[in-house]
Amino acid sequence: MTNQLIPVFNGSISNQAALLCNARNLHAFLGVGKRFASWITERIAEYGFVENQDYMIASQIREAKGRGGHNRKEYHLTLDTAKELAMVERNEKGRQIRRYFIECEKKLRTFSQYKQNHSRNSQPRKSSSFATCSSGWKKPRTSANTCIPS
Repeated sequence: MTNQLIPVFNGSISNQAALLCNARNLHAFLGVGKRFASWITERIAEYGFVENQDYMIASQIREAKGRGGHNRKEYHLTLDTAKELAMVERNEKGRQIRRYFIECEKKLRTFSQYKQNHSRNSQPRKSSSFATCSSGWKKPRTSANTCIPS
């Protein structure tokens, strides 16, 4: 997948396969002014996201320049959680994302109405009383093994 705004990857949450995205990538894309760690923990608390259902934490130990190491939490979000976080962000990117999903819903409703109207107007096809034998001859549907020339 090369044309993604935010990279998505295969993963699992609670032993269930899921498409996930890294919350840091979402944070950067949204252009949030707040530090990542504060932003993600506040959003999780504010919207009631559940660990190992809506997101998972993957710890990363990185080497720091100078003394000691630096522990860093990576949050992997389900796509539904990422979508919700993007839609509640109160900035221009959040507004663009809300408008995008509103447009998607309009298109889906239009398609659903078209499909519903189209399926009501189409009549089921009547089946022929003859089936074609492999030899090209036809047999009456009531007769299992008898073919007659067509």
